[in-house]
Amino acid sequence: MAGLIGTVLFLLPTMTLLAYFSWPLFKNPGRSGNFRAMPVDGSCWPVLLQVPLGFGLLALQGVSETIKRAAALHGDGRFETHYERLVQ
Repeated sequence: MAGLIGTVLFLLPTMTLLAYFSWPLFKNPGRSGNFRAMPVDGSCWPVLLQVPLGFGLLALQGVSETIKRAAALHGDGRFETHYERLVQ
């Protein structure tokens, strides 16, 4: 239950806001003063896309975890939290 509440109240809003606020960094890299050394010919877009894309994918993983945990609470699925330590 705590994992579901934490995901809905903290993970999803935080990742959504970070993805939203990092989008202008990708869209206009020359406007922020932090990237003066980056080329302005558009060749740095794969690097800058990783920030909002990463936050967006983490938000989607949070949606997946929310669905899985809600189904387990409802009784439709099984959610195992057992962790077996590796033998070294």
